[in-house]
Amino acid sequence: KAVVSTQRTWESVADRISLSVLTHTRGDKTTTFFDGEGGLCHIATKVKSFDVFKEVCVLEKDLEGLVSLNGFARDPSIPVYDVNLAKDSALSNQNKQTYVPDLVKYLPTGNRDEEVPSFTIVTSAPQSLVKYFTHRMLFRDNPLGELYSSRPEFFLILTARSYFHICCGLNSAEPHQVRVSEEVMREMNSKAE
Repeated sequence: KAVVSTQRTWESVADRISLSVLTHTRGDKTTTFFDGEGGLCHIATKVKSFDVFKEVCVLEKDLEGLVSLNGFARDPSIPVYDVNLAKDSALSNQNKQTYVPDLVKYLPTGNRDEEVPSFTIVTSAPQSLVKYFTHRMLFRDNPLGELYSSRPEFFLILTARSYFHICCGLNSAEPHQVRVSEEVMREMNSKAE
Protein backbone atom coordinates (compact mmCIF):
# COMPACT_ATOMS: atom_id res chain seq x y z
CA LYS A 1 0.00 0.00 0.00
CA ALA A 2 1.16 3.50 -0.73
CA VAL A 3 1.39 6.20 1.89
CA VAL A 4 -1.05 8.93 1.02
CA SER A 5 0.16 12.22 2.40
CA THR A 6 -1.34 15.17 0.56
CA GLN A 7 -4.86 16.47 0.07
CA ARG A 8 -4.38 16.34 -3.71
CA THR A 9 -3.34 12.67 -3.60
CA TRP A 10 -6.34 11.75 -1.44
CA GLU A 11 -8.67 13.44 -3.87
CA SER A 12 -7.01 11.77 -6.87
CA VAL A 13 -7.34 8.30 -5.34
CA ALA A 14 -10.94 8.99 -4.30
CA ASP A 15 -11.71 10.23 -7.83
CA ARG A 16 -10.32 7.04 -9.39
CA ILE A 17 -12.24 4.81 -6.98
CA SER A 18 -15.45 6.80 -7.43
CA LEU A 19 -15.22 6.74 -11.22
CA SER A 20 -14.67 2.98 -11.13
CA VAL A 21 -17.80 2.61 -8.99
CA LEU A 22 -19.76 4.81 -11.37
CA THR A 23 -18.55 2.77 -14.36
CA HIS A 24 -19.32 -0.67 -12.95
CA THR A 25 -22.22 -0.26 -10.52
CA ARG A 26 -25.58 -1.86 -11.16
CA GLY A 27 -27.08 0.47 -8.53
CA ASP A 28 -29.55 3.29 -9.16
CA LYS A 29 -31.81 5.70 -7.28
CA THR A 30 -33.13 2.81 -5.15
CA THR A 31 -29.64 1.80 -3.93
CA THR A 32 -27.88 3.00 -0.78
CA PHE A 33 -24.13 3.60 -1.11
CA PHE A 34 -21.75 2.96 1.82
CA ASP A 35 -18.22 4.39 1.84
CA GLY A 36 -16.36 1.96 4.09
CA GLU A 37 -13.17 4.02 3.99
CA GLY A 38 -14.40 6.83 6.25
CA GLY A 39 -11.78 9.41 7.17
CA LEU A 40 -12.26 12.60 5.18
CA CYS A 41 -15.16 11.01 3.26
CA HIS A 42 -13.68 11.87 -0.15
CA ILE A 43 -15.20 8.80 -1.83
CA ALA A 44 -18.65 9.47 -0.38
CA THR A 45 -18.51 13.14 -1.38
CA LYS A 46 -17.47 12.33 -4.94
CA VAL A 47 -20.07 9.54 -5.33
CA LYS A 48 -22.80 11.83 -3.98
CA SER A 49 -21.93 14.40 -6.65
CA PHE A 50 -22.75 11.81 -9.34
CA ASP A 51 -26.36 11.68 -8.09
CA VAL A 52 -26.67 7.97 -8.93
CA PHE A 53 -27.65 6.53 -5.54
CA LYS A 54 -30.66 7.13 -3.29
CA GLU A 55 -28.49 7.76 -0.24
CA VAL A 56 -24.76 8.02 0.44
CA CYS A 57 -23.40 7.06 3.89
CA VAL A 58 -19.99 6.58 5.51
CA LEU A 59 -18.95 3.61 7.64
CA GLU A 60 -16.24 4.80 10.01
CA LYS A 61 -13.91 2.14 11.39
CA ASP A 62 -12.84 4.24 14.36
CA LEU A 63 -15.55 6.80 15.05
CA GLU A 64 -14.28 7.73 18.49
CA GLY A 65 -10.71 8.28 17.32
CA LEU A 66 -11.56 9.95 14.02
CA VAL A 67 -14.63 12.03 14.84
CA SER A 68 -12.62 15.21 14.37
CA LEU A 69 -11.38 13.95 10.98
CA ASN A 70 -14.96 13.35 9.80
CA GLY A 71 -15.67 16.95 10.76
CA PHE A 72 -13.43 18.08 7.89
CA ALA A 73 -15.52 16.17 5.37
CA ARG A 74 -16.81 18.40 2.61
CA ASP A 75 -20.48 17.47 2.84
CA PRO A 76 -21.90 17.48 6.38
CA SER A 77 -25.21 16.05 5.07
CA ILE A 78 -23.56 12.63 4.56
CA PRO A 79 -24.28 10.51 7.66
CA VAL A 80 -21.33 8.79 9.36
CA TYR A 81 -22.06 5.47 11.12
CA ASP A 82 -19.89 3.66 13.65
CA VAL A 83 -19.41 0.37 11.75
CA ASN A 84 -16.14 -1.54 11.59
CA LEU A 85 -16.49 -4.31 9.00
CA ALA A 86 -13.14 -5.90 9.94
CA LYS A 87 -14.24 -6.11 13.59
CA ASP A 88 -17.58 -7.57 12.54
CA SER A 89 -15.84 -10.25 10.50
CA ALA A 90 -13.66 -11.24 13.47
CA LEU A 91 -16.56 -11.32 15.95
CA SER A 92 -18.73 -13.22 13.50
CA ASN A 93 -16.01 -15.84 13.17
CA GLN A 94 -16.15 -16.38 16.95
CA ASN A 95 -19.98 -16.58 17.11
CA LYS A 96 -21.08 -17.73 13.66
CA GLN A 97 -24.72 -18.45 14.47
CA THR A 98 -25.61 -15.68 16.91
CA TYR A 99 -23.55 -12.60 16.06
CA VAL A 100 -25.56 -9.65 14.73
CA PRO A 101 -23.25 -7.21 12.88
CA ASP A 102 -23.46 -3.44 13.45
CA LEU A 103 -24.18 -2.84 9.77
CA VAL A 104 -27.62 -4.51 9.95
CA LYS A 105 -29.33 -1.50 11.54
CA TYR A 106 -28.31 0.78 8.63
CA LEU A 107 -29.10 -1.48 5.69
CA PRO A 108 -32.12 -0.85 3.50
CA THR A 109 -34.64 -3.64 3.19
CA GLY A 110 -34.88 -5.32 -0.15
CA ASN A 111 -35.14 -8.64 -1.86
CA ARG A 112 -32.21 -10.97 -2.41
CA ASP A 113 -33.48 -11.80 -5.91
CA GLU A 114 -33.73 -8.19 -7.12
CA GLU A 115 -31.86 -7.11 -10.25
CA VAL A 116 -30.68 -3.79 -8.80
CA PRO A 117 -28.59 -4.01 -5.60
CA SER A 118 -30.15 -2.83 -2.34
CA PHE A 119 -26.82 -1.41 -1.26
CA THR A 120 -23.29 -0.88 -2.55
CA ILE A 121 -20.21 -0.95 -0.31
CA VAL A 122 -16.71 0.34 -1.12
CA THR A 123 -14.10 -0.71 1.43
CA SER A 124 -10.55 -1.91 1.93
CA ALA A 125 -10.74 -5.65 2.34
CA PRO A 126 -8.12 -7.97 3.75
CA GLN A 127 -8.60 -11.66 2.97
CA SER A 128 -10.48 -12.15 6.24
CA LEU A 129 -13.14 -9.63 5.21
CA VAL A 130 -13.47 -11.21 1.76
CA LYS A 131 -13.92 -14.57 3.48
CA TYR A 132 -16.53 -13.03 5.79
CA PHE A 133 -18.55 -11.56 2.90
CA THR A 134 -18.28 -14.86 0.99
CA HIS A 135 -19.49 -16.79 4.04
CA ARG A 136 -22.38 -14.37 4.53
CA MET A 137 -23.38 -14.74 0.87
CA LEU A 138 -23.24 -18.54 1.01
CA PHE A 139 -25.31 -18.70 4.21
CA ARG A 140 -27.69 -15.82 3.58
CA ASP A 141 -30.65 -17.76 4.95
CA ASN A 142 -29.57 -16.68 8.44
CA PRO A 143 -32.04 -13.93 9.48
CA LEU A 144 -29.38 -12.43 11.77
CA GLY A 145 -27.06 -11.75 8.82
CA GLU A 146 -26.77 -8.46 6.98
CA LEU A 147 -27.35 -10.08 3.58
CA TYR A 148 -30.59 -11.86 4.54
CA SER A 149 -33.12 -9.61 2.83
CA SER A 150 -31.07 -7.70 0.29
CA ARG A 151 -28.83 -7.97 -2.73
CA PRO A 152 -25.42 -6.40 -2.04
CA GLU A 153 -22.86 -5.00 -4.45
CA PHE A 154 -19.22 -4.90 -3.31
CA PHE A 155 -16.29 -2.83 -4.55
CA LEU A 156 -13.34 -4.17 -2.57
CA ILE A 157 -9.98 -2.44 -2.39
CA LEU A 158 -7.42 -5.23 -2.14
CA THR A 159 -3.67 -5.49 -1.87
CA ALA A 160 -2.06 -7.07 -4.95
CA ARG A 161 -1.28 -10.19 -2.91
CA SER A 162 -4.90 -10.63 -1.80
CA TYR A 163 -6.13 -9.96 -5.33
CA PHE A 164 -3.89 -12.64 -6.84
CA HIS A 165 -4.89 -15.12 -4.11
CA ILE A 166 -8.56 -14.56 -4.87
CA CYS A 167 -8.00 -14.79 -8.63
CA CYS A 168 -5.85 -17.91 -8.25
CA GLY A 169 -2.80 -16.23 -9.76
CA LEU A 170 -4.21 -14.46 -12.83
CA ASN A 171 -1.52 -12.13 -14.13
CA SER A 172 -3.54 -8.98 -14.87
CA ALA A 173 -4.29 -6.55 -12.07
CA GLU A 174 -5.38 -3.68 -14.30
CA PRO A 175 -8.97 -2.47 -13.81
CA HIS A 176 -11.42 -2.36 -16.69
CA GLN A 177 -12.09 1.19 -17.81
CA VAL A 178 -15.50 0.38 -19.32
CA ARG A 179 -18.48 -1.47 -17.92
CA VAL A 180 -18.12 -5.23 -18.30
CA SER A 181 -21.24 -7.19 -19.24
CA GLU A 182 -22.14 -10.44 -17.53
CA GLU A 183 -21.40 -12.34 -20.74
CA VAL A 184 -17.87 -10.90 -20.92
CA MET A 185 -17.32 -11.77 -17.23
CA ARG A 186 -18.39 -15.36 -17.87
CA GLU A 187 -16.10 -15.57 -20.90
CA MET A 188 -13.14 -14.23 -18.90
CA ASN A 189 -13.84 -16.73 -16.12
CA SER A 190 -13.99 -19.66 -18.57
CA LYS A 191 -10.63 -18.62 -20.08
CA ALA A 192 -9.11 -18.47 -16.57
CA GLU A 193 -10.12 -22.07 -15.87
